[in-house]
Formats: sequence, C-alpha cells, structure tokens
Amino acid sequence: MPAGSPVIGTLGEKTMHAAVKARLSPDPATHEVRLGRFVADIYTGGHIFEVQTAQFYRLKEKLACFLAVCPVTVVFPIASTKRLYWIDPATGEITGGRLSPKREQPAFLLPELYQLGDLAFAEGLSFWIVPAETEEFRYQNGWSFDGKKGASRCDQIPLSFGQTITVETPGDCRKLLPELPQPFTQKDFAKAARLSPRKAWCALQFLKRCGIVRQEGLKGKAFLFAINEDTAQP
Repeated sequence: MPAGSPVIGTLGEKTMHAAVKARLSPDPATHEVRLGRFVADIYTGGHIFEVQTAQFYRLKEKLACFLAVCPVTVVFPIASTKRLYWIDPATGEITGGRLSPKREQPAFLLPELYQLGDLAFAEGLSFWIVPAETEEFRYQNGWSFDGKKGASRCDQIPLSFGQTITVETPGDCRKLLPELPQPFTQKDFAKAARLSPRKAWCALQFLKRCGIVRQEGLKGKAFLFAINEDTAQP
C-alpha cells in the first residue's frame, strides 16, 4: 500500500465521505446530528452540510425537511485525478498505481441536479463541488479475464483537495460547462463532459430548464444545442 494511505476498511463510512466531513468541520460534535426523522452529516447550529457523491434523488425528502430548519449546502466531491490500485480478493495483495485517464468533471453535478427537479434551487439550498486528488482501490473481481472490467470499488481516498466551485443559482451552472463547439449535439456534450449518453441527456434537460442552453434544429437525426449568450461567463 502506498506510504501515507489510510488503512482500508477501518472506518465505518467510506474514506472520501469521512475526509470531506472532517475538512468542513473538524469538530466531531457537529457530525451525524439527528434533526427530526433524518441525520445531518454536519449541523453547525446555523447551517447543514450533506456530503453526497451520487444519487441525489435520495436526498429529496431529507433536503425538504432540513431546509425548514436552516440553509443547506450539498457537498459534491469529484476525483479530478485518480490513481488506481487493485486488491486481489483471494490474497489481499495490492498492485497497480496507474494514473487513470478518467477524470471527473464539474459537469458531473448537472445530471445529479436534474434528479432534484424543482428542489434544485430552493431558497437556502446551495452546492459545493470539491475536486480531489485521489487513490482508488478496487477488488479485482470483475467479469473480464483480468478481473478488472466490472470490478467493485473498495474505497476512494482523497490525498488533497482543490478549489471549491460554488453553485447557488441556475446561472452558476454555466461555469460547469466544458469547452463545446457551437452548436453542439448531445454526443458532443457527452464526450466533452465525460458523461454517459444517459447522464448527458439529463444534464442538457436541466440546462435547458435553467435557460443556459437552447435547442435549435437538427444535424441529421441529432438535436442541436447552443449556449444562450446572456448566460455567458463574465
């Protein structure tokens, strides 16, 4: 195991989640605070922080409850760089250390916001994207001959954090966009944002709802999109 890496499996929650919480609030008394029917990741007395890496639809009921108490920030960590390690499930041996070409982008937040529907920009709700340099450990238990394709993730460990990106209004979503041709197709967007076709579709639907992009014409059978000039970054 690389020097300085935490021991895998010693925490009751995944390391990324625990590390982000500790960074946001070093005081453990503010962690895992029950408020009504739900438990807040962090409650400072005047603000709630929820750390969520995916499946924002699971937050809808919790967020509606928390927003009745105080402002809420959903913190979304992304692996801006990732070094991959493999764990042999039979022996426990760890190999690898290759830098993965797959880097998560700020645009990864967009399909998650789509899942929240009208709640996405409710009064008092904001989002922080926290880029991290990470080490990821996977069990070599996949379906391919080398056990890597379809392998399950053991843990993801942040080594350092980058500059936080704040999203508070629909217009803030403009700064999450990758570089794109004008006009562009869903396929162009998926490639630039490194999103799956399904997630790219969700992101574009959300951006249309926010007025960031508009649909204009066709290219063959593909819809064309363009960024609205009045939402361009300053």
